[in-house]
Amino acid sequence: PKFSTISRLQGVRWYVCDPDGDASNGDSLCRQVDGGGQEEVIQGIQDMQIQYLTGGGYVNASALTTVAQWNAVRAVRISLTLQETEPANAAASGSTDGAPLARTFDHVVTLRNRTL
Repeated sequence: PKFSTISRLQGVRWYVCDPDGDASNGDSLCRQVDGGGQEEVIQGIQDMQIQYLTGGGYVNASALTTVAQWNAVRAVRISLTLQETEPANAAASGSTDGAPLARTFDHVVTLRNRTL
């Protein structure tokens, strides 16, 4: 078909890391492709949470203990909390107390063409 693409399947591991070992400058979102080396993707990550949508709502992976429960997963919600990495500038960042500005971004991905 005209707009089809065939790609090689890759195993990608996403995680929050401290690439330079200096805790004072914050963490980053990193990835590792097919067991290769660590790649820093973005700086300023405070937190990453992943939850799974089942018939009972969103749950953490620890709540999914059987194959049947994993098969009931319809979607994945990825939440990233980012924080400014530069010194706070209240006028520029919109912060009212001089603290670094932080925002949480949520992204929901439907799995296996299952409807929500």
